[in-house]
Amino acid sequence: MSECFDDKVAAIALFCEDVRNEATGTFSVVGLIPAPIGLAKFPTTVPKLGIVLVVKSPAKLQLTNYVIRLDATWLDVPLMEMNVQNSNLGPPPVEEDGIVFSDAMHESVLHMVTHLLEVPKPGKLIVRLKSGDKTYRAGVLRFVSQPKPAPESTAAEKS
Repeated sequence: MSECFDDKVAAIALFCEDVRNEATGTFSVVGLIPAPIGLAKFPTTVPKLGIVLVVKSPAKLQLTNYVIRLDATWLDVPLMEMNVQNSNLGPPPVEEDGIVFSDAMHESVLHMVTHLLEVPKPGKLIVRLKSGDKTYRAGVLRFVSQPKPAPESTAAEKS
């Protein structure tokens, strides 16, 4: 699968411990995860993993239908897929207060949460956005073996 990197569409994924919906219609990101995640042993189960995805594109592209895909390098099939239809974007703004905006942007913020993610071996989670014949990579989270700490010497060994 070839992936696009261009200046027209920006898709950025953030990984976290949880995403909570708030009563105000907003959501909270809990425990932002720096990459990579070092795990003491494999296989392991990650109890919960949140993904926040920000997608920006020029309004004139009318990026309204796309697929968000979560791939794991240890699986042959996608871990998760989500079809997104933003039909409420409407026509791009052309003029505001006498100023013509040719670079107006649409922005979508989506989030998803996986539960009991089985990680059998070191590998990667890859978030992709597919629109038409183009695929954009939004983010990668690597799972690596955490080095074991050296055993501490006892007081008797030191004397």
